[in-house]
Amino acid sequence: MPQARSDLLGSPHTYHIQVRCALGQALFDADEAARLLALTERLRQAFAVRVFAYQVQGSGVHFVLRHAIDAPPEDRLRQRWALLGGRLAMPLARLRQRFTSLAGFMQTLLQRFARDWNQRHGQRGHLWAGRYRACLLADDAALIAAVLWVEGAHPEL
Repeated sequence: MPQARSDLLGSPHTYHIQVRCALGQALFDADEAARLLALTERLRQAFAVRVFAYQVQGSGVHFVLRHAIDAPPEDRLRQRWALLGGRLAMPLARLRQRFTSLAGFMQTLLQRFARDWNQRHGQRGHLWAGRYRACLLADDAALIAAVLWVEGAHPEL
């Protein structure tokens, strides 16, 4: 039976994430980039994510990050949910699943930013070009290479 790469490599998992804007539009000026990074910082604390590198380009974003998959105690999960402004009581199993997965972090980041962007610009619809791309980095050499690539010069998304 096939095994997931993340199971083979063990935890914690480090990823290079790439997100593109819909239709290749250049949506990120300096103000939008600052808003995205402020939201990323707020969510990073709640989701226990470590960001090694990032680059916001006109038509997309790159992150190199490590996500902690260890589930904290119930009271800490509820504190994290409150930090994010969660108003509804969410079942503990769902909170645990959301806060211990890369998908939960990315869903929260991309949805909140898109909702905010659409509201500020009087727009509707998709901001992102489909799902984000996540490349699992196998070792420290891959992590260093990804950080250098993200922080260095490379072609526009």
